[in-house]
Amino acid sequence: MSQITQKDIIILLKAVIQMANIDGSFDPREKAFFEKLVYKGKINSTIVEETILPNQDNIDDLSQELSSLRAKKAFLLTLATMALADFKIDPREKKMLNDLTKSLNVGQIKLSDLTFEECEEMALKIISDSQKQVRSKLKKQKLANNGAYLQQLSDIDILTR
Repeated sequence: MSQITQKDIIILLKAVIQMANIDGSFDPREKAFFEKLVYKGKINSTIVEETILPNQDNIDDLSQELSSLRAKKAFLLTLATMALADFKIDPREKKMLNDLTKSLNVGQIKLSDLTFEECEEMALKIISDSQKQVRSKLKKQKLANNGAYLQQLSDIDILTR
């Protein structure tokens, strides 16, 4: 499966905040899970404060921007984890999950078969592993270039020359 990008993690965090607030409260367990995701995803506080927390984005639209099948599955698992965090699944949380599951078409999450602890462990591992892959790739790139990172032109740089 493909890796999960920083952009995917930001989309995921925006959705997690909306899932946490859908029932009108931000439970301490929801807050703790969110903070663990931010830490494992290596997202800095400026991005959290300026991009993730004040979001009013349409989550269905954002979910269509996820980069891979792995990112889509991690997205659904993480939202399910947030729904389970306060030990009560609000009908709005269930509807949001069902709608996104249909929209992403990557399989069904059966909430009745899962515990918060199991989901949390899986979600945090997926996010953590995705960041290890990014660091490993950068390290290999640096070694291949005799210890120096090579700057690469982006598609926009090439088009504007």
